Amino acid sequence: MIDARSGNWAAAREELLEAVELFEHLGPVEQASTLITLGLADLSLRRLDDAKSHLERAREIAAAADLDAHVFKATHNLGCAYFVSGDLPRALTLMEEADAMDVEVSRDRAKLDHAEALMDAGLVEEAEELLCAALDDARESDHLLDVGDILLDLARCAVLRQDPDHARSRASEAVEAFATRQAESRQALAELFLAGLDLTEGRSADRALAAAARWRTPDPRSAEEVEATLVGVEAEVLRGHPDRARRQLARLRRPATLRMPVRIHEHYLRALVAHETGDDAGFAAAARAGSESLTTAQSAVQSLELRAALAQHAVRLAQLDLRRSIGSGSAAAFIDTIERWRAASARARELTISTDPRTTALIEELRWLSSPVGLQETEPAERDRRTARLQREIARRAWRTGLARGATPATDTLSHDTLAERLPAGTAYLVFAETAGEVYAAVTDGADVQVLRRIGSRDDVATLAGNARRDLRGSAFAQHQPALQAMLRRARAESAARLGEVLLGALPEVADHDRLVIAPNQTLHAVAWNSLPQVGQRPVTVTPSATRWDRHRAETPVAVERLGAHLGPGLSGARDEVSRIACLWGERGVGAAAPPEGSSTGDVAHSLASDDVVHVAAHGHHSGDDPLFSSLRLCDGPLFAHELVHDVRAQHVVLSACDVGRAQVRVGGEALGMTAALLAFGVRCVVAAVAPIADEASAAASVAYHERLARGQDAAAALAAAVSETPGAEPLVAFGSDVTFQT
Repeated sequence: MIDARSGNWAAAREELLEAVELFEHLGPVEQASTLITLGLADLSLRRLDDAKSHLERAREIAAAADLDAHVFKATHNLGCAYFVSGDLPRALTLMEEADAMDVEVSRDRAKLDHAEALMDAGLVEEAEELLCAALDDARESDHLLDVGDILLDLARCAVLRQDPDHARSRASEAVEAFATRQAESRQALAELFLAGLDLTEGRSADRALAAAARWRTPDPRSAEEVEATLVGVEAEVLRGHPDRARRQLARLRRPATLRMPVRIHEHYLRALVAHETGDDAGFAAAARAGSESLTTAQSAVQSLELRAALAQHAVRLAQLDLRRSIGSGSAAAFIDTIERWRAASARARELTISTDPRTTALIEELRWLSSPVGLQETEPAERDRRTARLQREIARRAWRTGLARGATPATDTLSHDTLAERLPAGTAYLVFAETAGEVYAAVTDGADVQVLRRIGSRDDVATLAGNARRDLRGSAFAQHQPALQAMLRRARAESAARLGEVLLGALPEVADHDRLVIAPNQTLHAVAWNSLPQVGQRPVTVTPSATRWDRHRAETPVAVERLGAHLGPGLSGARDEVSRIACLWGERGVGAAAPPEGSSTGDVAHSLASDDVVHVAAHGHHSGDDPLFSSLRLCDGPLFAHELVHDVRAQHVVLSACDVGRAQVRVGGEALGMTAALLAFGVRCVVAAVAPIADEASAAASVAYHERLARGQDAAAALAAAVSETPGAEPLVAFGSDVTFQT
């Protein structure tokens, strides 16, 4: 044990293995303690399989002997072993299991480990909350070393939130805390972090080189040595010495246990060095490797929120790649770059989660809180507290679901050249992206059009998009006030024309095409494209990426055998809407069901798992703060996006509801929301509204849409026609891929 306390883990491990041979002479306390320490030695030596085996055995012995503190330590350290091996869902499960144990133990270090796992998962807000609680405890206990470690992790959270000033403040506090206890190595690590901040802000590289020198070694292996090497590489690039940077990178051997954010940062620096030295092939290799690292990490988790959160670790590399493609002036290079990064989760394996009984019970309780009975029986403050607690636990349970480690991407990125080959004649593909506060767009049509242009400043484009959505929203709420409606209709037309002129006026080549496939950026995710006069009555499909559009598009008509038409409460005309839709499909031999008294959440969930086409007429709600708690109100309460976790068989879903086509686009470009969830579960095409829509307009447009769809018209064309003949239906958008049905 002396060797363990001194950090000589190799010698400690040999001694502990000898102790294991004498287990029959030891009691359960000594057995569990020995195995826990042995597991820590294995973990420190990166013998991860051995660590898991020894810690799992320690858990079993401790649990059998009711040794609660030992169970806590073994469980938490087992979570650390899975974290280091790259299995974030399992790591989070075990760490949260330990954290929930009612046992008197010091938790400062455990909270730090847990926060690091949350940071690697991209769950920055959750990590900060945990760290702030740990900071209060550590300060109260006067554990200054832990205070410094916590402050440094809070600084790392601030970097992920893109708040360098706060990061610098927290890291400076960490330096002071370490200096107070004369913890020189930890102080040097905090100073290394501050030096790295200097580099990202373009400050002097001298401080970074001096800070990195402490860990300089010809064979960097420890986390500190690798971090110092990367800081030194970036400093040499900033000083104008990319060849020196390249030589430093050559020393990195990339151990298998390197954490995913560090691996992607290394790929970023390899790309940066290649860019500075004019090594096009090297840049392409580094960008591809970074994208593959991200997609592989996303394939290994089964939570939409985790997949979106992981993408933020690749932002610097993606932005460098994007700026380089813009500098080339090539539309093809721009599209290839967008696909490399925005399509990362589209390339990941499709989600196949099954809800466990505990999650089902939590969702039922959440649904009850928003029911008439729940609203009547609970005070608002209590209801808000319970809602927040339930949403947190439901989200955390979703984080824990993962695939077997080593899951690989399901598809390759679609290249511009392949996209050009697969675009139907007369179709233009438009993709928007932003960098350095500017919005750019590229157009290709598979024939003779390849255009890349600057659209305008992000702030100006965001203002125009916000104005257009504001006027669209106001028009929906003024449906029973003719004078106000007429005024808002004019305002809506003017704001839509201004937005359309900025987005499409700079791309006159688009005017000659019969239909559009559009991949918007986060500023434009909620645009009602068919409201823009420059689009007119042309069919529009809005897709997260060309890779996603191609992966799910139907080159031949898809057979429809079953349709589910569903009705929520409180909608005038909705009963007639779903009845007519069921009848017109039934007349074509399709098995069509429409519950006469309205549908429950179970009815819709079952329909999504068993029917080919699903139509839901209900009140919709988009939750901006928690987009996976966006919902459709049905007869027994809201159906949340979080519930869309069973095998989804539906090929096409129509949501005749307000706002559920909206999404929250996270840092890294990944979208979360009701429609985004359906697309992630493999639905080919979703029709949904990106703004409030009047009940009458939604019902009329839905019936007109299904009439055309059932006759064999494709989804985008059927929707364009239905919207053009139904005033007020402009918020409806076709998301996903192009699809045609046959009966």
